[in-house]
Amino acid sequence: MLRNLTNNSIKSQNSLIIQKILQKNFHIKNLNFLSKIFSKSKSKNENENENKFKNENDEQIKKNEILTIPNALSTIRLFTGPLSAYELYNNKPKTSLLLFTFSSITDFLDGYLARKYNQESTLGTVLDPFADKVMTSSMSIVMGIKRLLPVPLVAFFLFKDISLVAFYLSLKSKISPDETISVHPSKFGKYNVASQILLMMSILISKSFISHPKKISKVIEFLIVTTTATSFMSGFDYLRQFLINPKNSGFKVTKN
Repeated sequence: MLRNLTNNSIKSQNSLIIQKILQKNFHIKNLNFLSKIFSKSKSKNENENENKFKNENDEQIKKNEILTIPNALSTIRLFTGPLSAYELYNNKPKTSLLLFTFSSITDFLDGYLARKYNQESTLGTVLDPFADKVMTSSMSIVMGIKRLLPVPLVAFFLFKDISLVAFYLSLKSKISPDETISVHPSKFGKYNVASQILLMMSILISKSFISHPKKISKVIEFLIVTTTATSFMSGFDYLRQFLINPKNSGFKVTKN
């Protein structure tokens, strides 16, 4: 009987030992399992946080690119340019001259400030020339109506500007979502805008202050010839580059 009790006691102790070992091993396995889950969860959270930070950072960069002084000046020109043409249409050449001069100054300042303070942006490269075209096109239309500019010349100006906008929209519709278009006018394009502004400003000065327009007619005639020539050259240059390589012409396509 004593032997049986001893055997039962030994069996019981062995059972407890085995149970403790199993519990210990099971606990360790659970810990390893939980550790793996925690590690995966932590990695997932870190990736989510990194993606959230990246998205927030990208949004902030885009916001900073939009909210700049050069872009604000270009936006102002979108309104003051047509307004100056409207004032000329209402026979207020002095007011029109004042607004057109202000618009022309913003055209110089937006590019200068963007370069000086490193505020150049993709939006700015599109907004600046678009505002120029709105300003000069609206004024040329009114000057054509008032017979201050030859109607065929006005038609040519509008045809060239509309063609450039059509090229831009055509290229934009063909690029992938991870690509953007920036606009880079050629030197002929810049000369053309400058000569157009000088031509229109000369006509407005003539209408506002000169009682004998013949005194300035020679200057206006010279500027008409210059503007026509630079319009042809810039239009031909854009078309040549677009046909050779649309994505590296006056419209440059880059990866985001």
